[in-house]
Amino acid sequence: MLRTKRQPENGLLLVMKNVLVLCTGNSCRSIMAEALINHLGAGSYKAVSAGSDPTGEVHPKSIETLERHGIPSHEPRSKSWDEFEGTNFDLVITVCDAAAGQSCPIFFGKHEKLHWSTPDPAAAIGSEEDITAAFEEAFEILKIRVEGLMQIRLAKKNLITLVEQTKVMLRQHVSFEKSDLTGRMITYFIYKQLDHAMSVIKLDPSMDTVLIARTMIEGVINLTWVLEQPETRVEDWFNYSSVYDFNLLKDKESGGSFISDNDRNNVLENYEKNASAFLTKKGNRHHDNFRKGNNLSNISKDNTDLEYFYQNYKYFSDWVHWGSQSLRHVIDEQENEISYYEQEHIYRAPALVIAFGSLLDIVAKTSEHFGLEQDEALEEISNQMLEDLKNTGMKFDE
Repeated sequence: MLRTKRQPENGLLLVMKNVLVLCTGNSCRSIMAEALINHLGAGSYKAVSAGSDPTGEVHPKSIETLERHGIPSHEPRSKSWDEFEGTNFDLVITVCDAAAGQSCPIFFGKHEKLHWSTPDPAAAIGSEEDITAAFEEAFEILKIRVEGLMQIRLAKKNLITLVEQTKVMLRQHVSFEKSDLTGRMITYFIYKQLDHAMSVIKLDPSMDTVLIARTMIEGVINLTWVLEQPETRVEDWFNYSSVYDFNLLKDKESGGSFISDNDRNNVLENYEKNASAFLTKKGNRHHDNFRKGNNLSNISKDNTDLEYFYQNYKYFSDWVHWGSQSLRHVIDEQENEISYYEQEHIYRAPALVIAFGSLLDIVAKTSEHFGLEQDEALEEISNQMLEDLKNTGMKFDE
């Protein structure tokens, strides 16, 4: 039985990250964020906070709010960000209120940066209840942000573990019978999904991970549909590739690309052998794909197990299709400037989770088809991912 191995992230250990939280004015927001990061980060982050105009005293409502939610504050101190000039941080987070036109401080250095626009509760006026509500609102905004930060880190950690386990399995699975068309198709898919998963890890936080994750969803849906009737659909999948190759050949020829005689002859031979099954009036009506006209959304709707993937497929379409929604989460518009925060986009954790789920699906199918006995290792990895994400507040349908 193969066992799970905990592996480094992109060749680097998942070491603790040092975080600086900055805000304009007093430091009540940054102090709450500091406490939340240190508490929910569970040793993966070490945060300190500062403000542009510290009063020298910590606002008592900050401590009260943290205590009300069971978050230890560890005796925070009101301090200026000047105190950290020249200090190296892995991540700098600003929590200024963009809606109120606050200008965020610029902290120079080689670090990642995030902007969490948060109303200043210390500026609240009104009754005691009104002020308490303002601090509660700021706390909830920051808590959601911190949970999202942890989701990204833990999702990536578990995806790395699954990638390494997949590599271990593939070293065991080294060959298959050419006549085993299902095995051939599964093998094609697992190598492609593995490459996609490694790309998601490498490219995060780029929003291009969304493009890759959506492709991985399509792979899951395609393979699941084909394996519902492998005795006919697998052969169709391979045979229809000859039609695709023929169309690709024509495109290359019209574009002036060089094609060897051997490659051209192989494509033409396969096309003449298989095309009639798909392109004639009496043949199978596969239209522009091997699914007989069924698009991905219809296929996934017929399979309730894939509904989670389908929902994310639609969710990712905004970025793919240039919808306005895709940018509003990363653009901060102030009166005279626009800032772009790539690390801020809401697609990061979903892309990592989808990459994990898509790779897990094909690894399980590979293990089952070839009898590779990966059930125990995969269950351990899957359970760890689920437990980690639930602990960060991510919701799952039971």
